[in-house]
Amino acid sequence: MAGTTSPAAAAPPALFVGIFIIANTFTMLVAQRTKELALMRAVGATRRQVTRSVLPEAFSVGAVASAAGRAAGIGSAAGHQGGGREGPRRGTCRTAGPLTGGGARR
Repeated sequence: MAGTTSPAAAAPPALFVGIFIIANTFTMLVAQRTKELALMRAVGATRRQVTRSVLPEAFSVGAVASAAGRAAGIGSAAGHQGGGREGPRRGTCRTAGPLTGGGARR
């Protein structure tokens, strides 16, 4: 079918964009907490301790985003296959008919 894209061909660009979205989200989280992180450093926290304070939030945001992306991808794939409760559409078969030799002739 002309104009369709294989899921395997669409995966690398989607992964590439996803990496930048996650990196941007993490950067924004750190930027919003700059004063808090600077205060932690001022009272004697090491860089490692500051990093450990940010990582749980980053992992939780990543986990939620991954779950949402997976659910959206599965839903999108189901929608593109034409499946679901109503099943495939009727009358869309193009293999049978008088031009292909599959039609009945009298």
